[in-house]
Amino acid sequence: MMPLLVVSAGGLGCTGYLLQHLPGQRDRQTRRQLLGLAQITRLRRLLEEIPQHRGMAGAYLQGDASFGGKLQALQGRIEEHSGILTELAETNPCRLLAERARRLLLGWTALRQDLERLDAAQSFQRHSQLMAELLCLLDDVA
Repeated sequence: MMPLLVVSAGGLGCTGYLLQHLPGQRDRQTRRQLLGLAQITRLRRLLEEIPQHRGMAGAYLQGDASFGGKLQALQGRIEEHSGILTELAETNPCRLLAERARRLLLGWTALRQDLERLDAAQSFQRHSQLMAELLCLLDDVA
């Protein structure tokens, strides 16, 4: 009789623990999912803007000076939206994800600084590398 009572009491204790802590876990999981969706939305903006920058930079580097002002304006928007990369690099607990975000941020900064010294093909290649890395980061966050 005693072992049955101990098992029953243990089962009740375990059930009580689960009932108390599972709702908190669901809430934390939901918050993580919402945070991930917000981060993906912000990363998607960069994924839309970097190809635009690649096209404009190519035209500019091939001699179409009319893209100069548009290129500067787009760079400004990319700078604003790249805050997500800084956020992921500095606050994400996943070391590999944070490192990928750091590489992207450094890659964008270097590309922006080197742009005037690149030819159109080099610019296209560097932009394409950034976009591939950004797609990997999006996958990591998802």
